Order: sequence, then structure tokens, then C-alpha cells
Amino acid sequence: MRIGIYNEPSGNVGGSEYVVSVLAHALSMRHHVEVIHHNRRLSVDQLADFSGLDLDKVRLRFVARQNRPDPSSPSGLRNLRRRYQAQVGWHADLSRPYDVFITSTHGLPPFCHAPTGVMLTLFPFDDRVSLWPWADDAISGQRSLKQQLRRRYSNWLWQKRFDSYRCRLSISEYARNWTRARWGIDTDILYPPVDTSFEQTPKEDLVLSVGRFSTYSHSKRQLETMGVFRDMRGTSLQGWCYSSVGGLMDRPADHAYFGEVKRMAEGCGAQVIPNISRSELRSLFAKAKIYWHAAGYGEDNRTDPFQAEHFGISTVEAMAAGAVPIVYDRGGQSEIVEHERSGYLWRSLDELREYTTRLAQNETLREQMAASARHRAARFSREAFLDGFARLVTVP
Repeated sequence: MRIGIYNEPSGNVGGSEYVVSVLAHALSMRHHVEVIHHNRRLSVDQLADFSGLDLDKVRLRFVARQNRPDPSSPSGLRNLRRRYQAQVGWHADLSRPYDVFITSTHGLPPFCHAPTGVMLTLFPFDDRVSLWPWADDAISGQRSLKQQLRRRYSNWLWQKRFDSYRCRLSISEYARNWTRARWGIDTDILYPPVDTSFEQTPKEDLVLSVGRFSTYSHSKRQLETMGVFRDMRGTSLQGWCYSSVGGLMDRPADHAYFGEVKRMAEGCGAQVIPNISRSELRSLFAKAKIYWHAAGYGEDNRTDPFQAEHFGISTVEAMAAGAVPIVYDRGGQSEIVEHERSGYLWRSLDELREYTTRLAQNETLREQMAASARHRAARFSREAFLDGFARLVTVP
């Protein structure tokens, strides 16, 4: 059976690529699997190194990204058939060659042309109102008959798009709620897979943060956490180290931001490491006593919910390695960490400092919470993900 797994994001290797790699590896044991993507620099070796999986049976298929057709063109009620054909035909080449088509996406998915379609929403980037042809007159109270017919047609077309996917999933309750709010559809939850295979090793006085150094996607707020470490280095974190690591792409704005973080780190004895290897990252997870994450801090979750963490794979990895998470209380992080049991959820930098001080000054408490964190992380293992996928998705 031919299975296509579409990785819609095309930035640096991250959470979506990890999910796709785990699925591709598992399904390639019995089927012919291709990963469809838009990243010219992506390679199987890169995915294998990032995921730690043998992907020799998996093939990559690069496809140039197509602009989404204008939902109001061609205009006029007489052109509804042509408009429908344009929408259905958009990126039909992604799914048509396969028996099963799985899409991992932030954006509006194309119509599925495979017999079995599976949609995994990472987070709905666009609000449907901005995508509908009546966006300009959406706030108008009364509508002409023509406008009413256009709205009914567009509603019907919208639903047909999602009906082409037999199974619709979201990676967290946070993503599911916003998929319902923005796209008007219901989904089941399938938490993404996490590598939880860490042995217990001696810990060091190390605080760790993991996340892209990016201004393009949602910011991980490395400047803010670096500032907190600088302030605490002379008090409750005296003698501790801080490592902030993550991916760094070629965008000038990202390099400028990375430079700011690095300059601050040099002033307080912290480490900032871009594009770290998987083996080095696992070593840092194993050594760290505390894990910080600040994505979403300083943002309005109601007006820009994309900025919060949609799930938090690196947080679960840290927990599996025995690093106690102290993470911002927004988005998917709040579903992962049980406050004051398997970690702490903070809403202000003062709370981040307070919870960090508790752990740094009470080794018994830290060890108890580390054990709870490891136990909690097992809920999000690769095995749990694949079991959930098999339960929710029937692959013929």
C-alpha cells in the first residue's frame, strides 16, 4: 500500500518533522511510505538524525508550494462550478498518488484525493473568516440574496474540504479548541510522540532551555529567560550553569535575535548553542536539573494564540530525562505539566524565579518532582502515540 505523509511546514526541522518521522518509520515496516514536503534542503539523513530512527525505507518527495486559489474567483454565481474545480484541484498532486494520505499542517489543508485521508492539525494558523470570500462584508448586518447564496455555497465548500479527510486530529486540547474556533470543525486529540528513553544519570546544577532562535515563528523568549538567569546567578542560582539551545535558520532577523541572546549570555556565563546535534541535546537533557520554557510570555493569547506553545515536545523530553519543568502557563504546556506535582506553571517572571529558587534550594523536593516528571512523560511516549494513531485511524 502507498502512504503519503505531507509535512506542510517548511522551516527548520522541528516538532512536525519529528511527528512525521515517527509515523513514517512505523508505517514503512509494512507499506511504501513517502514524505511529501516543500523544503529543498530536507533529507532523509537529516530526519533520521533528528528523530533517532532508521528511515532507510522512507522516501522523500519534494513538491513546489502552490498559491491557494482565490475563493471568490472566478466571480459570479454562474461560475460556481469553475470555482469549485479550482478549490478541489489545488495541490491535488499531493494526495492523488496514494492509498492513504496523512497531512501534518498549520495551514488550510488541500482537498484529499486519496481513498483514506488523515488530517493532523498542529495549530490552525488562519482564521476561516480571513479565508472566506465574504471577508470584507462579514460585519455587515443585512445581505442581499446574492450574498446569502454565496455564503451558503462557501459554507458547503468549506465543509466538503474537511469531509474529504476520514479522520481529523489535533495535537493537543489547545490546538483542538482553536481548530474548532477558527475552522469550525471538531477533531480528536492525538498527542504527538516524544522520545522518552532516557536513563537516570547523575545530575548537574544546570538549567536548560530548548527552542528555535526565531522571529518568524512563535518566539521562545530566550532573551527573557536569559535575563532571569543573569539576575539569579548571584543569588539562588549561584554556581549554576544555564544552557539555551535550539535551531537557527539563515534569516537575518533570526541571526540578529540570536546575537542579542548570545551577547547577554556572555555577560552572565551562560551557554547559547545553535543547531545542536541530537546526541549533544540528549546529553544536556540527561545533565539538567531544571528546564525552562517561556513561549507565549508577553503575548495576548486571545488575539494571537499561535504564539503560545501548541504542545511542547522538548518539555516532555526534559521531564523524561528527570529535569523538572518550569514552563509558562499557556497553550499545550498546561496540559503536560501538573502544577506542583510534575513541575511548575508560571505566569510572571517573578513566579519563574520563585519556583526555580524552591528547586535549587531543596534537593529532596527536586528529586521527588523529577520522579513525578518522568512518570508523567510516559503518557506522551512514541508507543502511546502509535497506539493512539492505530486506535483512531484505520489503515486498510
